[in-house]
Amino acid sequence: MTGANGFLGKHLVRTLTQEGKKVYSLGVRHSNAAQALVVDLSKEVPDLSGYKFDEVYHLAGLAHRVPRNQEEKELFDSVNHLGTKRLLQSLEKAELPQTGVLFLSSVAVYGLETGEGICEDHPRNAEDAYGKSKRLAEDALVRWAEEKKVNYSIVRAPLIAGPNPPGNLGALIRGLKSGKYLRIGGGLAKRSIVAVDEMVRFLPTVLREGGVFHLTDGEHPRLRDLEEQISFQIGRPEPLNLAMPIAFSLAKIFDFVQLLTKRPMPFDSQRFGKMTQSLTFDDSLARERLNWSSNSILERMDWVLSES
Repeated sequence: MTGANGFLGKHLVRTLTQEGKKVYSLGVRHSNAAQALVVDLSKEVPDLSGYKFDEVYHLAGLAHRVPRNQEEKELFDSVNHLGTKRLLQSLEKAELPQTGVLFLSSVAVYGLETGEGICEDHPRNAEDAYGKSKRLAEDALVRWAEEKKVNYSIVRAPLIAGPNPPGNLGALIRGLKSGKYLRIGGGLAKRSIVAVDEMVRFLPTVLREGGVFHLTDGEHPRLRDLEEQISFQIGRPEPLNLAMPIAFSLAKIFDFVQLLTKRPMPFDSQRFGKMTQSLTFDDSLARERLNWSSNSILERMDWVLSES
């Protein structure tokens, strides 16, 4: 497994270990819960000669940041795309995995800012640094797996929820806790989301099946619903609402300041778009073919906000 120290990886290591499986981690740091092979996939191909892996979970990746220059854009490619190719190259020195390889991708591969009920066969048009690197990594895995006749699976993840979540959900929680958060345009935009514990318990099923899947809680809550539940759980009033015209104008002002200072701003047009446009993904394929089911994140918000 790669990414054993990450948000998703820690949960998966625990799940696999509880199932009695021997887990090896491969990454830049030791994993306390797995036998560690320390290597930086963004720079080198590990030597896995003599190893035998039945299942391979490739979860490692660079995410949750906006590149500020060309060097940082290239880092996404080095970690997510080329790192995947190096991992696959290293597996050729070991016995090829009997059950298969699972790659944690992202819904960012579609390159979409808005849309509802998007299915797995939607064109992947991402050209931003993160989305493109994940798209190219998917392509590398498919080519390699078909050539080597190895079963492969790809999970395109939406927002992943759990205690101390990363990314936009974590930023939303921190903003509401600090009181430095405003609702934009009524908070009507919808987002797909999935619980980390339910997701990791299901990944072995996805790996055995093979294919490309979305996994969500099936509810696709509005930002307003998330804000209300989080505010209720932490005992704070709901955030004030900022009217769309005012928010749009502020975003344009921050765009200009960002352009002048070359420093990221807390709010800009990209952030405005994410907070006002729905983006949801259909997981019917996983539900119909694999019997995927999940609980509403809104009903588990006390767990999401726990510090464990």
